[in-house]
Amino acid sequence: NEGVRAQLAAGGYDAELLDPTVGPLWWRGYARPATASMSDEQACDELSIALSTLDASAARMAVGHNIVPWISTRCAGRLTMLDVGMSSAYGGLPAAWRCDVTEQGQALTRALYYQEDDGASGVRREVAPPPELCDACARFVPDGGGGDQATATRQAHAWHDCRDYCKAPRMEL
Repeated sequence: NEGVRAQLAAGGYDAELLDPTVGPLWWRGYARPATASMSDEQACDELSIALSTLDASAARMAVGHNIVPWISTRCAGRLTMLDVGMSSAYGGLPAAWRCDVTEQGQALTRALYYQEDDGASGVRREVAPPPELCDACARFVPDGGGGDQATATRQAHAWHDCRDYCKAPRMEL
């Protein structure tokens, strides 16, 4: 924090910590390895190195600013992507991530979702643990929203996000 404050005070928006391309506050390579010219394996290796420098007990990292269709993971659950585009600008629905520590010291992670339910006030759906993104994308089949434009729009965004993140050979609506 001190380093960022010092760089901001000096007007150093292109300084190391604030660099929008490779700075640690903006770098998106863990979530989108292809944008950093890395393979998934290289990004996961890099994540392991970053986690080991943070603290001996750091086992996972949670990130935002990488909109994904669902709260999901990469690198065998060590990276959790939380930004599901729930802003009205993206048409998403509210979601949250929860991480509890069991009595045995293990992390129990869950994705919590609000779902509309035939015009009712909505229900909560829980997914534990959140899926690996590309595994979930491989199973995703949009159904056109059943006539609901908002649902169809969310599904179209999800389909395109899956294609962009997971680089499937051929994904078309």
